[in-house]
Amino acid sequence: MDPILYKAAMEGNIDVLMQNEDRFEEQVTRTNNTVLHVTAQFCDTANNVREILKTKPSLLLRVNSRGETALHIAARNGHSSTVEALIEFAKTQGRDPESRVEITEQMVRTTSENEDTALHEAVRNNHLCVVKLLVEEDKEFSHVLNNSGETPLYVAAERGYHEIVSIILTTCTSPAFNGPNDRTALHAAVFSGSLECVRKLIEKKPSLTKKGDKYGWTSLHCAARLNDVELMRKLLDADKDIAYQIAEEDGKKTALHLAAFHGNVEAMEELLSHCPDCWEMVDDKGQNILHIAIGYEKVKAVQWILKRPWVGNLLNQKDNERDTPLHMLAVSDCDIPDMIRHPLADKGAFSKENLTPLDKAISVDRYRQNEV
Repeated sequence: MDPILYKAAMEGNIDVLMQNEDRFEEQVTRTNNTVLHVTAQFCDTANNVREILKTKPSLLLRVNSRGETALHIAARNGHSSTVEALIEFAKTQGRDPESRVEITEQMVRTTSENEDTALHEAVRNNHLCVVKLLVEEDKEFSHVLNNSGETPLYVAAERGYHEIVSIILTTCTSPAFNGPNDRTALHAAVFSGSLECVRKLIEKKPSLTKKGDKYGWTSLHCAARLNDVELMRKLLDADKDIAYQIAEEDGKKTALHLAAFHGNVEAMEELLSHCPDCWEMVDDKGQNILHIAIGYEKVKAVQWILKRPWVGNLLNQKDNERDTPLHMLAVSDCDIPDMIRHPLADKGAFSKENLTPLDKAISVDRYRQNEV
């Protein structure tokens, strides 16, 4: 692009721009940005947008090398006056003669090479005013996934932008909740740690609490993994049954299994305060939370479990290999004398190989001595 023309567009010098109006279509940057793209990037001036488009309406839907219209660029930069002017001009253009689609709708729904709409850009950069303009203009559009598998709602939730989440949920008639790896916006809100986003999403669509990702993890699994008790409480208050939901593609773990796996005692306490019988469940290996905590050497979690009134039901429970938690303790590096001395622990229980916990401990000691 001619440096004089580029500078005029960048600085918003409308006089110089209009002196070169006959060159608007041919003059582009190395990435095919037109004067309208450049104006949308650097200025937030409705007047300049109107004057450029009055001269060359074709620039409205013109895309650069990344497939972006001027609306994409204005939305990314939070230029609300420019966005408003682009929408107003689009409304004067009626329908596309070939597709018969309204030009305004076509512009708002145009996706870049990353499959981002202008709304994706506005949300990602937390431009509230621009988001309002765009969703008000196309309330019935169920927003598309971009190349990363994100809808605008998911983008807002994963960043904890609760005001934008609220705008989309209250304005759009059919907001899209999905995201990458079969996650939902509720998963994203949990990972962002945003209680407000979680609250708004549950109020709008309570069934999201039951949705699992590609591993079967619900939003409660995610909160338990993060040991975020406040978010767990909000999710469980909405739907206690999710405490019993298993992750089909991740060893059939419940949220409690996952908390034990990571030694998240606070998460375990929260789960059991809402669902006091969820400790009964086992994973696809037949292992209970005591097996799991010992298997991953989460000593703090083991000690917490040992103080529960129902621990006697776990101490001697055998998994699919007929190992009790005590068998697993015998081959681990954990030092938990309280468990070994527990009055309910069956030290003579046989495993699949007809070995007691003591037999297993001796076998491990011999193996380690031979290694030395």
